[in-house]
Amino acid sequence: MKKQIFLLIIFLPLVLTANDEVLFRVNAEPAAMILLDRSGSMASGSPSRIQQALWVMENLLDADGDGVVEDEDRDILGVDVGQMFYYGIPSSGCNPEPYIYTPGETVGNLEADPFGTGYATIWSHMDYTYNSGYTPNGPALYYASRWVHEYDSSHPDLNCRSYYLILISDGESNKYGTTENYTYTYHNEWQGSWSVVREAAVSYENNNIPVFTVGFGLGITEHGRNELNWAARWGGTDNPDDYNFSDEDYNPPHCHVYKPASWPMPIPNNWGNTNGWYTPPSTTTSGYRAYPPSYHRCEGYAFIAQSANELSEALKHIFQSIVNANFSFSPASVPVVRTAMSDTSVIIATFRPTSSGFWDGQVKAHSFHGDTVIGDVMWSAGDSLLYTSQASRNIYWTHANSREEFTAANVMPVYLGGGITTAQKDLIVSRVRQGHSEVQPGWKMGDVFHSAPLMIGAPSPFYNGDDSYIFFRKQHAYRDSRKRVYVGTNTGVLHCLNGATGHEEWAWIPSFALPELRIWALDGSHTYILDGPVTAADLWSDLDSNGVRDASDWRTFLILGQREGGNNYFVLDITEVPLNPDTSDYPKFVTEFNSAPLEGGMVTRTFGNTWSQPTAGQFWVDPDGSGVDTAQPVWGFMMGGGYVPDANNDPIPDTGDFIAIMPVYRDLQSTYAWNSPESNGIASSVSLMDMNIDGYVDQLVVPDLGGNLLLIDNIQDTADPAAWNFRNVFAPESAAPADADLVSFFPVAVALDISANTYYCYGTGNRDDPMDSTGYGYFFIFRNPPVAGAPASLDDLDSLTSTGCPPGNNGWYYRHQHQGEKVTSLPLIYQGYVYWTTFTPDLAVAGPCEVGAGYARLYVATLATGRLVNIVELGHIGIPSSPQVTVGPDGPVVVIMTSGGPVVTEIAGPGLKKKYVYWNEVY
Repeated sequence: MKKQIFLLIIFLPLVLTANDEVLFRVNAEPAAMILLDRSGSMASGSPSRIQQALWVMENLLDADGDGVVEDEDRDILGVDVGQMFYYGIPSSGCNPEPYIYTPGETVGNLEADPFGTGYATIWSHMDYTYNSGYTPNGPALYYASRWVHEYDSSHPDLNCRSYYLILISDGESNKYGTTENYTYTYHNEWQGSWSVVREAAVSYENNNIPVFTVGFGLGITEHGRNELNWAARWGGTDNPDDYNFSDEDYNPPHCHVYKPASWPMPIPNNWGNTNGWYTPPSTTTSGYRAYPPSYHRCEGYAFIAQSANELSEALKHIFQSIVNANFSFSPASVPVVRTAMSDTSVIIATFRPTSSGFWDGQVKAHSFHGDTVIGDVMWSAGDSLLYTSQASRNIYWTHANSREEFTAANVMPVYLGGGITTAQKDLIVSRVRQGHSEVQPGWKMGDVFHSAPLMIGAPSPFYNGDDSYIFFRKQHAYRDSRKRVYVGTNTGVLHCLNGATGHEEWAWIPSFALPELRIWALDGSHTYILDGPVTAADLWSDLDSNGVRDASDWRTFLILGQREGGNNYFVLDITEVPLNPDTSDYPKFVTEFNSAPLEGGMVTRTFGNTWSQPTAGQFWVDPDGSGVDTAQPVWGFMMGGGYVPDANNDPIPDTGDFIAIMPVYRDLQSTYAWNSPESNGIASSVSLMDMNIDGYVDQLVVPDLGGNLLLIDNIQDTADPAAWNFRNVFAPESAAPADADLVSFFPVAVALDISANTYYCYGTGNRDDPMDSTGYGYFFIFRNPPVAGAPASLDDLDSLTSTGCPPGNNGWYYRHQHQGEKVTSLPLIYQGYVYWTTFTPDLAVAGPCEVGAGYARLYVATLATGRLVNIVELGHIGIPSSPQVTVGPDGPVVVIMTSGGPVVTEIAGPGLKKKYVYWNEVY
């Protein structure tokens, strides 16, 4: 007889989890064009500067250190190298183009090489100590940037590739140009200084080709150092080992001199336009002759090397930073998550990685139809913010456990971390309020990476616990017409968006995020801050402490963790949604926390990275343990202890190995923790079950990072939390082969059939290292845990097969057949079937600019008989999301999103018909 299956998880949020960086990266090798100064002054010294530079270049290209530069060294260094140089430029009356040697051009035995040239050939063309003439660093950068730009345009298959220029010079630029062809009539050092900084800025800002500068030589002047530092500053690069300082820091009247957007000459939009090219200030131009870049102090951006050893270290640093971008991001927008679905719309978040610390984020609402077709854009929050003045934004921050406006006047430098000056503080605040995009000036929304937008309207109509909640729901029915979308970003800002228009109502920065703002706003490095998904719930808090459920005691709480950004959570009260967002009581601060005392209060546990998305529920609890008669209903958020990875992205034992609850009962807004019976961290959400449908949590279950299934099932037996028995009921590792990948990041889906059999379904695989291909992930359908005693092992389960089998004592397991294949999401239980998705890394089949290099599959099995119904080959479309059920005109369908591109995959019922539904997200 067919058994009926009931889904039991009533408190588990169904939020799709986004993907890690590697899943959005591409496999295109970066390319660096080395531009070597061969002017006359490079003959100085003994041995000469050019000799020392060539020794260093040989050592760099000989990446395996065997004493011979070979083409195989490129595989070790990981960078496609080209080389250019200038040589023999006279003092005046010349067009320098024949003297600046672009790839393919020669002089004597010297030859400049394009990208794709073997290392051995490059070295044979470079290994000559020719040097003479003047120093046209500005024109040289112009020709180098132009050549790379044209190369990029002619190689569309490498359009995701990162390109760099590396200028190695021993001094100031003493040649400049007056037209696109840089025809010279005389030389002048201060005009040459303008030229080199200008062309570095054009290369970076117009063509996204960063410029590294290296000053080499014992006698390099202060003006030469300044000039190269300014060129690196506006060329978009930095020396991480040197402190950044410039006249910008204390001399605002001269700041405009160095900002390309406000220079008196326009930056050209294309290479064929000669009208917009740089014309250096004349000798009579007031101010500009007196204040060239070389005359202003600038430190910490260029690499200044006075010896061969220092030059070698500088180039190692530069190439290491380039190698770190070996998996460059696709320039296309990345669909992150599909969530906040209503009857008529779906909210989609995207981001656009850049070479700066600020990644442009976007949140859009699309029309949604019952047949799963995603339609036109209804609103765009990023565009709305673009045209919102910074002064009109309502941005708050947590200060002294209360709400404060985030303005330069209210924020002290000390709140942003040690060593922050007042000027830097003002700059950080300005960049938070005004944005800091290198792509779109004025773009204010940061990237939504692992976080997920959440739409909140009126209180849920599916809970009818008592009259107080029903009255609360009626009082707040107005919120159905005032829906709000909440989303965290990695600029440290939680945005509240109007659900009808996408306009930002307010934004909030928690206190723990403040010291992280400098990373992207000052240091120019991308980081994770508010990286976790948003969760919200309507909870009873008994604010008046009378023990009576009044409508006013029901509140809507929002909680957000940091996931990869850190070990904190913070909570806001968002119950009241006024028409005017600029009010004193919306939103209200509740708490921030990063630790939880163990039940009993003697020991406090600190969270790891807060991967665990909180789940909300109601518990029957006796806070003081004095007996059932004094027990109270306590609502709260439950979460796992988190994840602390080692250098190999493997979990560190004895960290995060606990679960905790953050109650909202009266004044009990502090956390309580229970130690895990095992030493593994808990990164998954905790699944809460109401077994007897009385509105209270009777059982909770969670997998740990060792694949163990941990359970508390005596909650209904005692109101004393100290007596709750947190035990391991299934330990697969004891009987699993050595190559089993048992790390589990995703929660358990639970179901109960009419014969009172309970099924716990979950999968394994290291989600924090999706490209790891060393093990085999598993999927478990664990059935009827032992009441007491030792946990069940893998030997107590049967293998899932295509024919199925009668249920054994403890259910079934499936070992995925492809090395590196791992479960990537929460399973779905629907009408007696369990659905789960997997991802198998596969870089070999990916093109250089393909994202999401790997293979996706959907599995379907029956719960009652352990029969593997089908394996749907989704293909090389990136990592798939959790399966989700939606109902269209043809009946229920399972919808999956992927990280690899603009595709929604639709699976129709157990018949497993697959089709692709058009979806093209335009940033």
